[in-house]
Amino acid sequence: MKEFLLKCLALPLAAALALPINAQAQPLDSIVALVDDDIILRSELDLAIAGIVENIRASGQAMPPMNLIESQVLERLIIRELQVQRALQTGIRVSDADVDQTLVMMAQENGITLQQMRQLIEGDGEDFGEFRSNIAEELMTQRLQQRIANSMDPITDTE
Repeated sequence: MKEFLLKCLALPLAAALALPINAQAQPLDSIVALVDDDIILRSELDLAIAGIVENIRASGQAMPPMNLIESQVLERLIIRELQVQRALQTGIRVSDADVDQTLVMMAQENGITLQQMRQLIEGDGEDFGEFRSNIAEELMTQRLQQRIANSMDPITDTE
């Protein structure tokens, strides 16, 4: 019985030792912000920063310091997450048909078909499902902002 237990305990150690020596540990994603009931991951922040940096370089503008870009992008991600959460809490929903209609309009504005737009997005290395999700969140935040603006009392000329 002792020998059986020793063999059982030795198996995980033997398996660990059988790993190739040149195997590299994969870094874990980390949490950069906690926003109410949700989180923002380092990978999300890095992806957003990469998009901003690419846009700045494409426009030929001078690159601001990376710590400034990172803090501003993180702030924008936090605000967006808060807006999405608030929209959901107040019952604002976006249907697949709403997202589809928005995508068709975006494609038409750029003079391409929806399929061509999808190919361009995926050609840039972005997941189209993630792109759709971002569009849905953007629609929710727009509807939340409209609801807030509509609920405000109008300001008169004398005010």
